[in-house]
Amino acid sequence: MYDSQGELEAALSFMVTGPPDGSPVSFDALSAWWRCFLDAARPFQTPIARALIGGRVADRVGYAFTAGYVSAIRRLVPTLGAEEMAALCVSEEGGAHPRAITAALVEDETKTDDRAFQLSGEKSFVTNADLAEIMVVAASAGRTPQGKNDIRVVLVGRDAPGVTIIPRDPLPFVPEVAHGRVRFDDVQVPREAVLPGDGYNTYVKPFRTIEDIHVFGGLLGYLSHVAVRYHWPRDAVEEMLSLIASVWSVAGANADSPAVHVALGGLFRRVLTFLDGCEAYWKETDEETARRWNRDRPLMNIAGEARSMRLEAAWRRLEERGV
Repeated sequence: MYDSQGELEAALSFMVTGPPDGSPVSFDALSAWWRCFLDAARPFQTPIARALIGGRVADRVGYAFTAGYVSAIRRLVPTLGAEEMAALCVSEEGGAHPRAITAALVEDETKTDDRAFQLSGEKSFVTNADLAEIMVVAASAGRTPQGKNDIRVVLVGRDAPGVTIIPRDPLPFVPEVAHGRVRFDDVQVPREAVLPGDGYNTYVKPFRTIEDIHVFGGLLGYLSHVAVRYHWPRDAVEEMLSLIASVWSVAGANADSPAVHVALGGLFRRVLTFLDGCEAYWKETDEETARRWNRDRPLMNIAGEARSMRLEAAWRRLEERGV
């Protein structure tokens, strides 16, 4: 087990040396990669470190994405177990804005002893819904005195009575990452499973930034796997490790800070420029690895418009402060 100061050094070393000899380099299912990920990441506690390690032992972008996604949720909700696969359940038919969240969390008047709640509603697009053990669910607890939707976030086990998962068709890229609709029919939620704080501002809103950081970390971990396996030039590996150190440096920062968002804007641009510069190296990989990369490359552009809007909003906030 590494201490907090030793994790970055250990993670960087892992990027260029990898898991012990004999560890698998390919997986026929996400569940098989997940077991390898847990073994490799066990000495690491920091979510960004685990995202990087998960990407490093992945043989495709989809698994690296999953490493970043589940690590981002754990960064958001630190009380989750390090080895629990979680899924964030926010989006409904109208989107993920507070006004669109209609899943209802109501106090169960029949439970006078522990004042439990009932959760009802449906989430339209949940990543890793098929394998997640814990659902992190945004729901409406009614209206605030100001008339706004009072969003709370609760933890629900996937096997809880009343939880139904309906698979969705795979996306054209990273098809290994399954998505589904999740329905909650009068699911019992104990008070201790209701997370503290405003559900939207504390969890939903910052998650997109936290997810970006950790998914990019998982992706860079995967690229280090490919770079070492196929002997990319040293300068490419050096730039990759520099990017990893930069991603690490912002992973623990306040996701609502406008200055952090501006730094992320530059960092993500560097990552995308690096990816463009590495395109020729994929010709030296095996045919299946190159095919998957070309298929999954569009993942990097997902939510790019929303990311740009957050960056513009960050600049406006800084300008209001006289920057």
